[in-house]
Amino acid sequence: MKKTVPNGFTLIELLVVIAVIAIVGTFAIANFRSFGEDKELENAALDIQSQVRTAQANASSGLKCENTTALQWRNDFYRQSDGYKIRLSCINDGTFTPKSPRYLVLPANIIIENIVVDGSSNSLPNLFTENPWGGSYATTVFNTPFAEISFRCNINYPTSGCSGGVPDGKVTIQLKNTKTNSTKQVIIDKGGRIYVQ
Repeated sequence: MKKTVPNGFTLIELLVVIAVIAIVGTFAIANFRSFGEDKELENAALDIQSQVRTAQANASSGLKCENTTALQWRNDFYRQSDGYKIRLSCINDGTFTPKSPRYLVLPANIIIENIVVDGSSNSLPNLFTENPWGGSYATTVFNTPFAEISFRCNINYPTSGCSGGVPDGKVTIQLKNTKTNSTKQVIIDKGGRIYVQ
């Protein structure tokens, strides 16, 4: 009598294949989530770049500030209870009260980790210690009519030499995603170039 060979798979072979598929699927899902988180960080950096470019363009074009010639267009970086914010506003008088503000609020897991000003000793970690007045803040300023950039941080920040001036090199805004620990930088060159790295 002739012996027949079974044409199917054994139970052990099927279990091994299912286990391999489950492991590969787990890694694929984890990488997909990480990709989404990194995309959120990149989008936040691009939003900041756009906001800073808007201030620069408004200053260089001489856009008016509430029907009056603007002295400067600026971006204030600070933190409040609802997250990190960048306020785009204009100044048109000697009181330097921001007018017509527009806010960019970063997603909850995206933080401004540091602002570094090249050409000086100013590195501003923990800049955004929250207080009832909105916390300490840093400002990039584009003075009209030539959109010359300067940098300031408010007087509540306990670092001397942080009052401002034109940076010798560049201002680097360091962003961090607290879920993935990945980082991005928005860089403002003295020459006016604004880019994400």
